[in-house]
Amino acid sequence: MADGSVQEHAATSSPPHAPGPHSQPPAYPPEWTALPTPQCPRTSAAASRIFYLPFPIPGGSTTFPVQVYYDPNSTSEPPTAHIRRRLKNPFKTVIPFGGFELDPSFQPGSQSLSGCVKYDRNEKLPRSDRNPIKQYPVHQIGDKSRTAHDPIAQLKRDHRTATDIQNWRQKISSVEAAHCDKLMDSVRCLGFNPFAPDPVTKRILERGSPTEIIFYTFYRRNWIPGRSLREDDNPWLRDFLYVCQNRFVYHAFMSIAAVHLLDNLPSEKNFQHANQLFFVAGQGIDIALKQYNSGQTLSPAQLDCILTSLIALATQDVSLPERRKAMSEHCPWLEALYCCEQLLDSHIPDPIYQPNVQMTSLRAAHCKFVARGISIAETMRPLEPARQGSTYDRTRAAKRFRWLVYGSKEEQNRVEGGLGMCRRLLGLIKQITHWSGVMSYGGDREGIIPQLERIMRGIEEMRPERPKKLRQESKAIATADDMRYVSAEAYRLGVRLYAQCRLLRLPRWYPDVSKTLEELSTCVSILPTHGNLFTAEAPLFPVFYLGLLATEPRHREVAVAWFQGVIRTSTRSTVPPLYESLHTIWRWDILPAWRPGELCASLWQRDPWWEGLVAEMEKQQLILCLT
Repeated sequence: MADGSVQEHAATSSPPHAPGPHSQPPAYPPEWTALPTPQCPRTSAAASRIFYLPFPIPGGSTTFPVQVYYDPNSTSEPPTAHIRRRLKNPFKTVIPFGGFELDPSFQPGSQSLSGCVKYDRNEKLPRSDRNPIKQYPVHQIGDKSRTAHDPIAQLKRDHRTATDIQNWRQKISSVEAAHCDKLMDSVRCLGFNPFAPDPVTKRILERGSPTEIIFYTFYRRNWIPGRSLREDDNPWLRDFLYVCQNRFVYHAFMSIAAVHLLDNLPSEKNFQHANQLFFVAGQGIDIALKQYNSGQTLSPAQLDCILTSLIALATQDVSLPERRKAMSEHCPWLEALYCCEQLLDSHIPDPIYQPNVQMTSLRAAHCKFVARGISIAETMRPLEPARQGSTYDRTRAAKRFRWLVYGSKEEQNRVEGGLGMCRRLLGLIKQITHWSGVMSYGGDREGIIPQLERIMRGIEEMRPERPKKLRQESKAIATADDMRYVSAEAYRLGVRLYAQCRLLRLPRWYPDVSKTLEELSTCVSILPTHGNLFTAEAPLFPVFYLGLLATEPRHREVAVAWFQGVIRTSTRSTVPPLYESLHTIWRWDILPAWRPGELCASLWQRDPWWEGLVAEMEKQQLILCLT
């Protein structure tokens, strides 16, 4: 192994430097595990080989098993081995609730507007409504008749209702409960349909304590609607919710609700309950990673559970800037997404990369959220060689997020619920970062220019279709279709800005960049900052780019007005810390000043000023969550 060669051993042999004996898959408690555990669709054992690659691992061992699956009778070359680094639970060492002080600015007042958490929900589901969640009226931006609600009063009503449900459960049998009008009315008061609940809701209503009912009701009724503009394409409702039948995943999602509930009702009891939820969720991650680190392949159900748990806890972590400030050397949410990336690389076989192969909606949701979080975060981070002092692995960088390419071209160009953009645009963000690395560290300049032209042409071809009712001169967004169109266009313009500045190395005052800033400013100026149309699909990183790169005061004022409008809702989100980071970068005064003269025709002779910006951010330990 000293010469760096790859050694092959039989899959059943005792490997050198093995990380430990293989253990049996963990048995989840049957009470909460309703998901099937089918066998992983792999090839036969004879086609499986384990390779050992020289890869440094903290703790002594320099090799780690790499599982490769291929057909031994095939004439084609076997696929590239996936390097299985030893993974650690990124949330193992985070500070528990009570160890840091919650920011009081996130506490909603009695007249709070709705941000990404929808406090202006109904108080009672009518008897005639057979849907699990009521369809609420869409409020137009600027509608002065819309009333704000008191979230604390709502939580107190929910607590009384949950206590009533528990009392009625103790008095009557399950058969009588189905015909008890008062019990059914209590369920409707929480916003649930008592006649057709999903398995998770049914379990909570039948066995949950009042505290569990309150946490779940807040998550389902107040938090989930703020993830997407429509319920029919909300992955948090359609896909992730049903994995909550596993108790570890359930605790991970309730940890998200715990953060917002602590803003409303901070008490020692709620702090303890929030820490218990986080602890149990971490146990599930530890069990799965222990099996993965032993060299075993996780079953599809186990992979579903750990990916969903990591995404849930990463979502919770990005909404806790107070905790991130207390542990600035550690970035759990980004480390969790990197864990998800490696798990997807290790468990999704190479044939899935073909466009005609279909994925389950749950696995597709995993791929979209992981790729979005990592690719957008890396737009404001140094390239890998600058971060780790290594050489640029051009081949590995080109193959990242290959599991994002599935389905037809029309499916890849469709705006995804919960993201606000299409998967093809996510792929272009990754390619921009990749080819920027090739230009800086690749050495070989052959074939780069055609790739750059293809990327820029792809960005222009992805202009979303304008809704018929949205006029060109419209100054307000009235429907979900309008909001989705304007958000998708803002995302496209944000990616164009990123490509112009980092890939083409154009200065901020260049005419093409100024034109993009003008178009983006027009989109942002009509975006809502609160209400039912403001969700997690809002184009956050394009607005950040607008404020960062603006050369005209009016463009910066548009970005500032949007940030301040969102912050006024007092809803916990990633917007306030991002706005604070924007002011920090402005104070640095490191963006290139205007210089007269023509721009160099050669890309390699232009100033890579974006790399200097992100290098200073890395030096100051400023890692941004732009989603």
